[in-house]
Amino acid sequence: MKKLIQYIAGAIPAITSFTVVNFALAQSDFEELPDPGGPFTLGILRDLIALVRDFVIYAGATIVIIFLVYSGILWVRAGENPKAIDKAKATFKGALYGALIIAGIRLIILTIESLATGEFFN
Repeated sequence: MKKLIQYIAGAIPAITSFTVVNFALAQSDFEELPDPGGPFTLGILRDLIALVRDFVIYAGATIVIIFLVYSGILWVRAGENPKAIDKAKATFKGALYGALIIAGIRLIILTIESLATGEFFN
C-alpha cells in the first residue's frame, strides 16, 4: 500500500505538468487554419516550426524539472549511503545536461526558423 501511495504521489505532479503544457500549447499563433488545398506559405512554415519548438521546449523543461526534483529527493533519502549519494549526483548531472541540451535545441530551432522564413538575413 505504501508503494502505491508513493507511485500516485509521484505521478500527480507529472500529469499536472503535462496538462499545463497542453494548455500553453493551445494558445498557438494560428489565427485560422490554412486551406488544405491552398499554397504552403512561409507564414504557415513559421507557425508550424513555432508549434514544434514550443512543444519540444515545454515538454523538455517539464522533464528536466521532474528529474531535478527527483534527484533532490534521492539526495535527501540517501543519508550517509555513498552509493545512493552518487546515484543522486548522477541524476542531478543528467538533469543539468538535459537542460543544456534543451537550450541548445531551442537555439538550433530558432536559427532554422529564422533561416527558413528569411528573417535571418534582415
